[in-house]
Amino acid sequence: MPKTIDFLHSALRGSWRRNEAIVSNIANYNTPGYKRAVVSFEDSLREQLEVRGMQTTHENHIKRLKSLGDSEYTEYGTKYRVDGNNVDINIENAELAKNAVYYQLITDEVNAQFQRLKTAMRLGK
Repeated sequence: MPKTIDFLHSALRGSWRRNEAIVSNIANYNTPGYKRAVVSFEDSLREQLEVRGMQTTHENHIKRLKSLGDSEYTEYGTKYRVDGNNVDINIENAELAKNAVYYQLITDEVNAQFQRLKTAMRLGK
C-alpha cells in the first residue's frame, strides 16, 4: 500500500504543478508575447506503474492520459494573436476544470487508501 500512496502522491504533485501552470497562463492572458506553459506528467506515471509492477484493470485507465517527471515546457509553436501571446482562455478554463476533477479523484483515492489502513489497524488489534 505504501507504493500506491507514493504513486498517488506523485499524481497529486503533478496535478498541482499543472494547476499552477494553467493559472499562470490565465493570469498572463493579456501579456504580449507570453507563451503558454504546459505541465505533462502522465507518461512518467505510466512508467512508475510499470516499474513498480502495478497493474490497471482496464487498458485505457492510464494510457488515455496524455503525458510525473514534473516535465514543464513552454508551447512556442502556436500563435493565436497579433501580440504573440498564444493563450486561448477557453482552452485554459477547460483544462483548469479537467485538472480540478482529476485532482479531486486522486484526493478521494488517497483518502480511501488511508481509510483502508485505519480499518486494517482497527481489525488487527
